[in-house]
Order: sequence, then structure tokens, then C-alpha cells
Amino acid sequence: MWCSVKKTQCSDWIVNQDGIPQVCLAVTRDANGVTALVPQDPEGIGQAKCFDPNLQTPQEACEVECQWLNPVMQPPVTNAQGQVISGAPRCVAQVLDDPANPNDGVQPGECVESSSQPLEYDNEIPGAPTSPDFYGDLAGSGSMTFDGSTHVVQVTGGLISLKTPDPTCANSPGVCRMRVNAVEVHYDTFSIDGHAVSGLKVFLVEPLDTLAFPIEGTSEVAFVMLSGTVLNATGTVDGERVSLRVQTTSEINGTYDWQTGAITLGIDFAGALAGQPVSGTALVTTDQIGNRPPIAVAGADQTVAATGSCEALVALDGSATADGNGNLSELLWSTETATLGSGPTIQASLPIGEHRVKLTALDEAGAYTFDELIVTVTDETLPEFVAPAAAEQVWSCAPGASTVTLPVPQAVSPCSGDAPAVTGQVVSINGAPASLPVVDGHVSLPAGTSVVEWTATNDNGSVTITQEVHVASQPTLFATSSLTVGDAVQVNADGGVRGTLMSVGSSPTTLRNDVRLGDVFSLPSVTVMDRGVLASLHHGGAFTLGNQVSIGAIVADSDFPQPQMPVLPAIGTGPGVTVEPDQTDSIAQGSYGNVVVRSRAKLTLAAGVTTMERLELSPQAQLVVPSDGSAQLFVRDQLVFQGSVTSVGPSGSTVATPLYLGFAGAEGRLSADFWGVAVVPNGRLLIESASSPSSPSARGRFYAQSIDVQAGVRLKHDSVFCQ
Repeated sequence: MWCSVKKTQCSDWIVNQDGIPQVCLAVTRDANGVTALVPQDPEGIGQAKCFDPNLQTPQEACEVECQWLNPVMQPPVTNAQGQVISGAPRCVAQVLDDPANPNDGVQPGECVESSSQPLEYDNEIPGAPTSPDFYGDLAGSGSMTFDGSTHVVQVTGGLISLKTPDPTCANSPGVCRMRVNAVEVHYDTFSIDGHAVSGLKVFLVEPLDTLAFPIEGTSEVAFVMLSGTVLNATGTVDGERVSLRVQTTSEINGTYDWQTGAITLGIDFAGALAGQPVSGTALVTTDQIGNRPPIAVAGADQTVAATGSCEALVALDGSATADGNGNLSELLWSTETATLGSGPTIQASLPIGEHRVKLTALDEAGAYTFDELIVTVTDETLPEFVAPAAAEQVWSCAPGASTVTLPVPQAVSPCSGDAPAVTGQVVSINGAPASLPVVDGHVSLPAGTSVVEWTATNDNGSVTITQEVHVASQPTLFATSSLTVGDAVQVNADGGVRGTLMSVGSSPTTLRNDVRLGDVFSLPSVTVMDRGVLASLHHGGAFTLGNQVSIGAIVADSDFPQPQMPVLPAIGTGPGVTVEPDQTDSIAQGSYGNVVVRSRAKLTLAAGVTTMERLELSPQAQLVVPSDGSAQLFVRDQLVFQGSVTSVGPSGSTVATPLYLGFAGAEGRLSADFWGVAVVPNGRLLIESASSPSSPSARGRFYAQSIDVQAGVRLKHDSVFCQ
């Protein structure tokens, strides 16, 4: 229980060790350490009993003895666990502002501010305000001056209590915070100017926060209390009790020795008594040292590397901590945010970053000090790949060596979460050593199996993994049911290579006489007639070869990669459109019914998706599309494509332009010079002879359920619309 310092009185009266209530009239201490003034025993050496509770109430005692005093209770000296280690609660009596008005004081039970908790101060010094690090009894000499007469007086006793969590100033070089819990100076009996003075005590009114400074080359630390510090003085003059407030006339200078616990103090004060000036001095030192704090030693700063858990197991060693009294009770380790453990040595897991680790040393008297070290946990973890695939299947847009896009494996720096740089290097192509850099996921590779080394790099180093990359060329012809290639058909590609054919259905694949083809992949059986030339044959079933057939390699293979058949959008209905010969017309994107473009007529399509129920494009008719290839055309029921696709060039000329063409019907016919991608997922695609024997009938890529290439057709693979 505490009450505020000014003009208040304790609402709960202090009891002594026997449970007897006491009134705090002034400060003194009895043999049991109880702080109270006994009216019947002014020297304070008898039993601590302010009044007889059977005859007086505390209020009656106060009205008689302390009209001009305002008792204030201060908590007992406790340790960190709240256990009392030094006596009972200590009471001090403070003079009211107007001693001429006795009614200015409040009566018992009239606390204007109180709490059942120990008094705390809002500052940087932790712990209860009266928890001491240094304390002891005082002895020395001083002087008193009254009405111009000075007398040398011995100091017969007193006490001093200091709180300083950093007694050596090791953690705050040059200046430390300190609290003076209490100062009491007891003067011997003396006579001055004909007056007998006894029981004179000068004491600090309330704890005072100040600063301390280490004295270089010694174990001593100096501290200062400013001039004007308020003190109270009580005593007996010519047999009458007096109490007055005095102030220091200069700085109160003191020192403490953190090794021995010795404390020295010099005081000069002045006030007035009965209208006459009074002043005094005291130069005291501890003749009995009650305690000195332990000296916490946390050890040198550390730098430790984090492990894969992104933490470091740090060994903390405070075994060099010592206590001059030999009563060290506990060592506590903590950071700014957490308690790490207790004991001279511990191991603690700390995350990456800089940590201010504090070692707090406590002794059995409740004194405690601290030391700090900086533990820097560094991130030296290498990057990690995030579930990389052992192998990747990628498609090249053209046969032969061409640029492919590789999925770059993801990597992460496990502790920071940052994405490290990932680079790739092709180290093997189809079993032969290679050294090709992967640039932004792109590299030129032929069909087959390549090995890529991926390297993830962060500030701490690099990690490398290897990955197989299986490259397959997008086929020029892809059939999901059957594939027939007529006599003398050629499938060519840029770079002097030939295009790829693939059939993954159940109907036999037939390659007639004199064909010139690239790699052929067929799950069903294959027949290659006379004089056929193939780069390779990968077969899942039986194969039959005619006369004079030339094949680079024959491989039994039913597990070759297959592209996905493109999916067509829904095709609706709409108005029909007919463009007569030599006429022109244009339509916006959308859905249409029967569309007929007669010979020499032109129909312009807008960018985007256009659908038709039927399309008849007559010979010499043109579909005019945007030059960027952004038009897509899908036909549902009937497709006759005998014209061409063009766009308007920069100079106004007509230039051939690719088209993405889809047909959902049973049979579609490409019988002109088509360029682009044709998709017939549910039917047969018939590719007829070219209008000019010297030019390819069609170029691009063709996907259908069944594909029939008529005799003499010259196809050319094209990577248009390839992703």
C-alpha cells in the first residue's frame, strides 16, 4: 500500500511485526528495522509502538503528535521475487506547505491517490524503487550552524541505499542511470548557542533518480544529486520535537565502489527554524556494508551462422559473473522480446538478425545488475530449388534444331524468402557434350534428350541441379485415328530438314510410293511403299517396308510424346453472307450462317473469332484478314477451301497471310495454297494438290482425326501460331 507524497495520509495503517497498527510520525529505525517514531521513546531504540490501540485511535495519536506532518509510507526493501529482505515498510513524515495552518493536513483514510501495489517510477531503471544494489550504515562527521554559531558534530549512524542496474557503466560508457533510494544521516547529541539538540536526523524525502559517472582507472563511480534537493530534518531542541524542511545548498556528491560496496557522501543543507537560519554539513561513509550487487559478465559479442532452420544455436556463458557478498542467487538471460533461460551457461536458438542479449544477475538481497552482448546471427544458407522436376517435356515449333522454351525451376533463399537468380547451361545433347547457355528460359535444341544444369545463386553461394529435357518437334501432320500420304508427297521444313508426321490412332498408317518425309511416329502399324525416304521411323506396332526404302533409324517406340489436339470454341448460328464474283464485302467478328465467296470475290474478316455454319471459298476467291494474323475462323458443318488468304501490304499490295482455321464437321477440304494452322478434331482433312506444281500446296501444321494427303502434294512445315 502506498499513498501519494503530498498532503495525504495512509488509508491502511502500517502494522509492525506483531500486527499492531502504528502512526508514521517521523523517520527512525528500531532494532527490528521497523521505521517509525515512538513518542514515548524519541531516540527510536525501544519497541516500535506509536500508540496503545486499546486507548487511542490512530487519528487521535496523529492529532496530538503530527498536526504539521504528512506521513507517507514507502514499501519495504524487496528482491526481484517480491520477498521482503530489509525490515518492514518505512515511513517518512513530510512537512506541510503551511505549517501555520494545522488543519491543512488530511485525516487518516483520506488518501487522494493510493494503490495496493509497490510504488513504481516511470524511468529506465527497472524493478521496485527501493530494491537496493548497494546499501549500508553510515558514519562520519559534520557541522551544524544556528543563528551564526557553528558546532562540529559526529555522525553516529544512518543509512544509504542505491539502485544501479549497470554498476560498472560497462553497458553505457561514460554515464549510467542510478536511483538513490534513501539517505538518512543521524547526528550525535550536541549543544549550540545554548540549545540542547538531540536525535537530529536528516533524510531524503523520496527516491531520487540521477546519473553516475565512472572514475577512470578505479572501480569507483561518482554520482550527483542537484543543489536544491529537498530533505527533511527532525529532532528534539530543548526537549521539544521539531520538524523542518531543508534544501541542499550545493550538489550532493557521492561515490560507490562496485568492487567493495563502499559508499561516500557529502551533504550541505540549509533551512530555517523559529525564524532563524540553520545549516549543516555531513561527510559520511559506510562503516558497515549491507550489500553490494553482483557484477554480471555476459561475455564478448558473438557472430553465429544460421543453420537450415534459419536459426542459430548460440552458447551463452555468464560464468564470469561474480558477487562480492557470495550470495549470487540467479542469472537470467533475455532478449528484447523473449526470455531465453536461466543459469551461468545456456544454449538458446536465435533467428537471423542482430540481438541484444541481456544477462541479469540477482543476489539473495534482491540486488541485480545486468550486462549485455550483441549476438549477430548471419544468414549463410544456400538457395534451395522448390520441388524441381527430374525431367521436363518441351515442344519445339519446328523440326531440327530450333528455339525451345524451358520451364526454369523455381528456387528460394530459405531464410530470407528472396528469389535467387537461376541460370541454366545445356551440358549434353543426345549424349554428346555441349555448352549452351539458357537465356531467359530459351535455348536452341534439336529433338531428343538434352541435359541442363540449373544453378541458383544468392549472396551465400550457389546450388546446382541437373535436369533432363526431352524435346519433341511439333508435327506437320498429326492424326488421332488414321494417316494416309499419297504418292510423291513431300513434307519439307526450313534448314534442309523435312517435317514430322504423327499418328496415334488405331487405323494403319500408309505411306505410298516415292514419299519424302522426316521423322514418322506411328502407334498403329505402318506400311512404307516403294522408294520411300524417311529420316526415322518410330513405330508402336508392326511395320512393312517396300522396295528401295531408305530410313535413317527404325525404333520400336510406343511412348513418344504427343501434342494436344487443339479445342474448338462453340459455333453458333447467324445470318448468311454471299459475295458475288468480282465483288467485295466485310463482316465483323461474330457468328454467321452459310457464307459463300465466289470466284474473284473478296470477303474481309475482322480481328478476333469469327464462326460460320458453312464456308464455300471458290477458286480465285480471297479471304482478307489483318496482317498480324489476329483473325481466327471456325466452321461447323461444311468446309470447301479452294481460294486463298491475303492481307493488304504496306504499299497496298496483296500479300499471303496465315489463318488459324478450325472445322468441326466430318470432312474438310483444303484444295488451294493454304497457309496457317488447320484443325479438324472430329473428321477427315483432305489436302489436295496445289494450284501450281512448283509451289507447296499448303504450309503450316495440320491436326485432324484422319488426314489424307493426295498424291503430288508438297507441304512445308511452318511455325506460325506455335506457342
